Order: sequence, then C-alpha cells, then structure tokens
Amino acid sequence: DIRQDPPSSLEVEFKDITTETKNDLDEEEFISTQPEEYANKPLVVVLQSSLPRSGSTVFGQLLQTMDNNSVYFFEPLWVLRNTKCLNDESCTKNFIESIFTCSFSYSFEYLIKHNDFLKKPYSPFLRELNKTAQNEVDVRELCNSAPTRIIKLIRARLASMEDYFNLPDYNVKIVYLTRDPRGSLKSVENFGWNYDPQVRCGEVKSDIEAFKKLIVQYPSNILYVKYEDFCLDPEEIVKNIYKFLYGGENLPAQTMDYLKTHMTTETAGAMSTQKNSTAHFQLWRQSIKNSLLQNIEGQPECRYLIDWMGHNLFGNDVNATNYNITLFKDI
Repeated sequence: DIRQDPPSSLEVEFKDITTETKNDLDEEEFISTQPEEYANKPLVVVLQSSLPRSGSTVFGQLLQTMDNNSVYFFEPLWVLRNTKCLNDESCTKNFIESIFTCSFSYSFEYLIKHNDFLKKPYSPFLRELNKTAQNEVDVRELCNSAPTRIIKLIRARLASMEDYFNLPDYNVKIVYLTRDPRGSLKSVENFGWNYDPQVRCGEVKSDIEAFKKLIVQYPSNILYVKYEDFCLDPEEIVKNIYKFLYGGENLPAQTMDYLKTHMTTETAGAMSTQKNSTAHFQLWRQSIKNSLLQNIEGQPECRYLIDWMGHNLFGNDVNATNYNITLFKDI
C-alpha cells in the first residue's frame, strides 16, 4: 500500500527534501487532481506573511486553538523550495489548492506522517498517536473531515491568492500579517538567511499593493493584521480575527489560555513562541547594527513599508535605542 510503504524512488526524494539538496524534484509528485466531491463549504484560513520572522508561527498556533478539529499545514511550500515549481506561479497555485481541497499527492501525505516539520503542527489527533498508528491514519480523510483547514504561507505572493476566493465549494479567508521590516530583517540576518532589504521589502510592497486591491473587492475575505498591534493588545486583535473567521464575539477558552501562557511570559530561544509581547515587538531596536539599519532605511521600498505601517524612521542606531523616540507616528 503506497500510503504506508512508499516506493524506494520516493524515499530517495524525501531524503533529498529533508537534507536540503539542490536537486530539482518532479512537481507532479506533490500535486494531485481535485477530489470528485468536496466537503460542505469548509473554512480555509490562509495565514500569509510576506517575510519570515514576522510572528506567523504564533499566529498559526493561535488559529489552531480556535477550532480543535482543524488541520494545520505549516509552510507547505517548504517542500518545494528546491524545485522549479516554487518559481512557477501556476504550479504553486495548483499545489496550494491541492492542499486545502485535501487532494494532495501520496508523496505529500507521506511527508505529513514522517517529517516533524509538517507532522507536529498538522493535527493534535495525529501528534498523540504512536508511529505505528500514525502510519495507518488516512491523512486525506482527516483533512476532508476538518471543518477548518489552516495554511501558513510565506513563500507565496498575495496577488496569486485572488482566484481562491472564487472557488464555490470553499470559504477562503486570508489573514495577512506584516511586521516592521527592520525587526524581521534583523532576525532574518541572525539566522543567516537572505536579508537583502531591496528584495525583501520589494516583496512586501508587492503584497501590500495586492492587499489594497483585494480588500476593496473581497472585504469579507481578507483581514490585515500588524504584528506590533497584536503585541500591544493581543486579546483585542485575536477577537477581531475570530470574528472575521467565525462571526463570534467570545474567544474559546483554549484560545484565551494560549494568550495567557504565550503572550505574558518569556521562554528562551529565538524560535520560542512564548514571549512577553508588550516588550518583545521592538527588542530589535536594542541590538540592530547601524549598518543594517541604514541599509534598510536607505531602500525606498523599505521606507515605503515603514511609513505605510505608521512607523518612524530612526536614521541611526543611537536613535533606535532611544525609547524616548517612539516607534509609532501617531503617539
């Protein structure tokens, strides 16, 4: 049975994926056709962030607490990162659609079961099973039965999401998340990732321009959230998200518990999701290098973002570390 014992050729490809090889994979291994019958209007929540290190991990976990029966696809485009498909908009769109329609390939299903990067966030039910039981789970059926399907995306562009709003069998909603690029890029640099301000801010600007158009055409399908606003008033922002997604006024108990345990206490580690949120969102100001700050603020695309978010420029690291100079323009 291919679900439980993939062919050796696929096993080689999976090994390539998890060891960051540069070999191109056949995108057909990861894309499938849509099923003949859909679930009855499932809610598809796309959590989209233009930049890594912008708070999307904690938001993804929060979204999962809002529906205990949800499934969560954590950065699924990660599996395409060394393939031609990632740079092919049509291919990427088909791949994303195959995920929220639960028609993804057996190759991707295998990864959900066997790769912790994808498996741990996917479903509390799956996490609690032992390995033998996990192999027997029908991941597609688990997806199809989920009333809410959450997908966290960083590598996709917002403009490419519009077609999903017009799919008749799915209620697709996007939570679009941004963070001050100086904070994100300072953290990205710490991890040794590509932090080129011109490229990175250009991608965010492109997404913001797309957001401006989408919010006019689909006001009930897309919501903008700024990480800094969330850190200053987590409960209020999460209430807005919950109302946008589910129409309810009162947050579930498990969501409130998550806020209490993750947003008011600090746990060591750059990847930790437990932060003292009111102090965390501008910690970058204390340690950003002057050269990086001026490089970011010197890029027109980055200055556009900083201004659009309602934040001040600092000019140098001396001003950045001076908390008498507020981050926000309207204070």
